[in-house]
Amino acid sequence: GDVGIAAGGFAEASARSLCELQPLVDTRLALDPEMTAQQEQLRCASFELGQRVVKTGEELGRERVAALEEEPGGSEYLELLDKGSFKHICVVCRAVKEPRSHHCKECGRCIRRLDHHCPWIDNCVGLGNQRVFFCFLVALLS
Repeated sequence: GDVGIAAGGFAEASARSLCELQPLVDTRLALDPEMTAQQEQLRCASFELGQRVVKTGEELGRERVAALEEEPGGSEYLELLDKGSFKHICVVCRAVKEPRSHHCKECGRCIRRLDHHCPWIDNCVGLGNQRVFFCFLVALLS
């Protein structure tokens, strides 16, 4: 009889401690051996899946770096990226930017001294065609 009371008292004490540590967990489920075995299996599977995700991410990163190093100018891009010189690189084009150049979303490329993307000429206005665009506007307005 004393052993049953001691065992019952232990179960109640452990249930109370579980409630104190994890108040949202149902203590009846926490004391069920089948449920704890399932929880342990889920915990192990989750840990293994997390390890696989990390490993796959590292492999993918190495493959991307290798592909960038093979591209022309890719090693310089990676050096600037490692240094944190984000003003000198275009992360969309994955290329080294010249000073005062910007990436145009509509054209999908970097333009030197980008002024704007003009819908009338369906092109960017930048260093190469700024004078021609100005002449176009003067002719249009006169």
